[in-house]
Amino acid sequence: MVQAVRSGKSIRDVAVEFGVTKTTVERWKRRTGEKRLDRVDWTNQPDGPPRPANRSSEEVEQCVLAIRKRLKEESVLGEHGADAILREFQCYGNTAYDLSEHSVQGDDQPNTETARSV
Repeated sequence: MVQAVRSGKSIRDVAVEFGVTKTTVERWKRRTGEKRLDRVDWTNQPDGPPRPANRSSEEVEQCVLAIRKRLKEESVLGEHGADAILREFQCYGNTAYDLSEHSVQGDDQPNTETARSV
């Protein structure tokens, strides 16, 4: 694809020829820059950072999973979704965790023991 663009074909024509979108051709062209094609890393690479900035910590994830599992097994109403987990966290956890904002509020980090002992 990149070689075809470098030889003078339009990005649109190359995209049609290879059966990909124009964005794909542009991405590979941008990744190669002016490098020789035999020196380009052709492996697929994610577009974003390796870990999203708003991702919950492993400890919080494990606590949420423990609460969800306990609710699924023991809840009289059968609730084990996000709202029920948030209520449990706010009522019984050692910190208030806002699932919609992905942020921990309070000084203490939740742990799975607290979630299980509730």
